[in-house]
Amino acid sequence: MTRFAIVAACFISAAAIPASADSVPMLKPGEAIAIMPDGNMARGMITDAKKLEMLMKVSKPIPWCKMLMAGPDGAVYLVNTDQHNPMVACEEMVPGAQ
Repeated sequence: MTRFAIVAACFISAAAIPASADSVPMLKPGEAIAIMPDGNMARGMITDAKKLEMLMKVSKPIPWCKMLMAGPDGAVYLVNTDQHNPMVACEEMVPGAQ
């Protein structure tokens, strides 16, 4: 699992449309979501303590809402939410985030 996969695991819950509190569950400690560039995804629990420790060493918390979306070409894109309008759009998708 790459650093991108761990970081993407934090983002994916913001990518569900339409979103509701029931359809976007929070990640549990040690849980990860891996996302491939073609949109294939897998959600699983990292139970190996050494692997989790190694992955946490190359990870950092996300500072604000992040968004992934599938483009018309079938590839998955990371939306740049550094600017105000994309940030607002991202926050509006997640119940209870505002």
